[in-house]
Amino acid sequence: MRARMDDLCRQWKRLGYRLGFGVGGSLDYATVGMIGFGGRFDYTASGTAINLVARLCDEVEDGEILLSPRASIAVEDEFQVKLKGKLSLKGIREPLEVFRLVDVSESRVD
Repeated sequence: MRARMDDLCRQWKRLGYRLGFGVGGSLDYATVGMIGFGGRFDYTASGTAINLVARLCDEVEDGEILLSPRASIAVEDEFQVKLKGKLSLKGIREPLEVFRLVDVSESRVD
């Protein structure tokens, strides 16, 4: 995703636009489905996982992928993750250890 976004950002920059890229990832249960009434319905997702991923997205820096503890455990065999630190996030009672997915270019040894 990062490599593709780097390409897209370069292309858009030539057109006078500046794009950023950041992702938050969480792994937990969520409720998904149609919500609404009368003739007005929307498909949506709700739950702690959705709130957490929204808060992680609020905290990301350009080019960063932040993960919840459960999401980091799920990907640690395939990708390198590093502890970013404990963050106090709106709607989450306790500070949460947040992990950063390491960019491939960071993990290269010269």
